[in-house]
Order: sequence, then structure tokens, then C-alpha cells
Amino acid sequence: MELGKEVLYLSQADVKKTDVSMAMTVDLVEEVFREKGLGNVEMPAKIGLYPNATSYLHAMPCWIKSHNIMGIKWVTGYNNNRRDYGLPLINGLFVYNDPNTGVPLAIMDSAWITAQRTGASAGMAIRVLGNDDDKVAMLIGCGVQGKTSLEAVMVARPNLEKFYLNDIYPEAAQKLIDEFQPIYPNCEFINTTEPLKVIPEVDDFVTCGPYDASVDFSFIPNELVKPSATICGIDFDIFFMADFMDKCVSKYYTDDIGQYNHFDSLGEIRPRKSFPVELGDAMVGKYPLREKHDEICFAMNIGMAMDDLILAEEIYKRALANNIGTILPL
Repeated sequence: MELGKEVLYLSQADVKKTDVSMAMTVDLVEEVFREKGLGNVEMPAKIGLYPNATSYLHAMPCWIKSHNIMGIKWVTGYNNNRRDYGLPLINGLFVYNDPNTGVPLAIMDSAWITAQRTGASAGMAIRVLGNDDDKVAMLIGCGVQGKTSLEAVMVARPNLEKFYLNDIYPEAAQKLIDEFQPIYPNCEFINTTEPLKVIPEVDDFVTCGPYDASVDFSFIPNELVKPSATICGIDFDIFFMADFMDKCVSKYYTDDIGQYNHFDSLGEIRPRKSFPVELGDAMVGKYPLREKHDEICFAMNIGMAMDDLILAEEIYKRALANNIGTILPL
């Protein structure tokens, strides 16, 4: 491939063909969180367009200085796509650039990347914040993000004994159970339509609910959550009570304060007194991680371009090594 004159195009099928495992993705995401904590990531807050209350278009640039890699994701999320058009909710492209000249090296589908790294960030948060004796997990929301989050939590917590799945469509939860139970026979996967009955058992939560700030989705009473729980909210904290953060959470983290403040300014984060620290900063010792068994730790991972970029680097290297993709003229 001739630099500046050709570009590698990777379709979603090509991206999947590079065969980056969830275990590797969790490790990559953990690495880049630490790099951010060390000051080795330059990443402006997402630039967003919001054509309606349930849709967004985001531009997400990033430079990981320690790897000397850079790129940008253009991603869209339209909640009504599947219902109205038979299309995925998340669509997008990632442009991977040469750091020395700025020219594009690759253009790749980013829908798979987004789902994979988002799930990985949840598993990574559970791994670094959870208790070693955690045995019961719960996933609320069993769509695309739910699937990758479940897989990542099993990477992070391979000794789980029980995993509850809950979705407003029980068949979605059952579909995941049918897929993952044979892979993890030592963990019992349970489709629950009565989540409040089992929440007191749960050590590790991942929530992957819908994106709609105009709707109140909260249903989990504060007193039902274990005092030692670890929670990763891919959907902010929509299923918990509005005062849960202030009254119950001991340690509150996010992946990027600038992005957190941006969404807060848009009214997407419910008012609260507590304010998070960056998880990457805590991972390199600037703030404490979990300090005792019985404290609730909450990671609100909004989703960062650095996660996409470090995964795109691995995909690009594997694609070149295995002649995957199509070379196109610029």
C-alpha cells in the first residue's frame, strides 16, 4: 500500500475477520485508561449533533502519544432505526491516520468496534473495582451492548457462579443465555423478569438501557443494592434512583471529566452533589480505587475515542498481516 495514495478499507465483515478477542480488548482498554491517567492521551470532548431527543452524531478524535497513533470516529446512534428502517441503532466509520504525515491509512466500520470496546470498558471497570469474592452478576439491557458487556464481565470475573439477565423483552435475555451458557457451564445464567427479587444478591452490575433523557427509567430502590456492589453504567445511571449517587455510592468514577461535563451541560446527567474522578487517574494512583469490601463503587463509562483508537490499531495491524480488506485509491 502506497502512503498517501492508497487507503485500506475494512468492512464490518473484514473488521470481525481480524479476530480480536474480548479478552484482548479488555486488556487494551485497561492499558489505554492507564495511559490517559499518565497524561499520554490527547482527546477533545466529543463534538455532537442532536437532531432529536433520541438520536446523536458524534465526531471523536484522539491521539495516543505513547503509541504514536491517531484517528477519528464518526458515529451515529438512532434509537428508532431498527423499528422504522430495519437498520442497526449504531452506525459509523473510523479513520486511522498516519501520525507522521496525517494521511489516512485505513477507513473501517466502527459499529463493531463501538460495541466491542464499550463492553470491554464495562468488564475492565468490574475487574479493577470489584471484590475478589464477587460471585453474582446482573445485566440489565440485553441488546448489542449487553451482549459484549456480558462477554467482558465473564472475562473479568471467570469464577462467577450466577449471572442474572433482565430485559423488557425476555426473549432478548434468553437469546444471550442460549449463546453463553454452553461457553461458561460453571456459571448459571438466569433470565429474570422480576429483577427486584434478585438485586439483593448481586455483586456486579452492568446496565445498558436506552438513551432518552426525557424518560424516567429508575426502578431500583437504594436499599436493595448490596453495600459492596460494583456498578458500571453504560447508560449513565438511569435505572437507579436520582439520589442513589449522593446517598449510597462511596466511589464514583467516569472515563473522561470533559465529556462528563459536556453531557451534564446537555441535561443528560441527573442533578447531584457528588462528582466523579477519572477512572484512569485512579488506576495510576492519583485517586483511590476500592479501599474496603463494603463500599459501593460506580463507574459511569460514557465511551471514549481512545478505546476505539487502541482497538483500531490492533485491527489495522492484523488486517495488514493477514491481507484482510480492500486497498482503494485516494
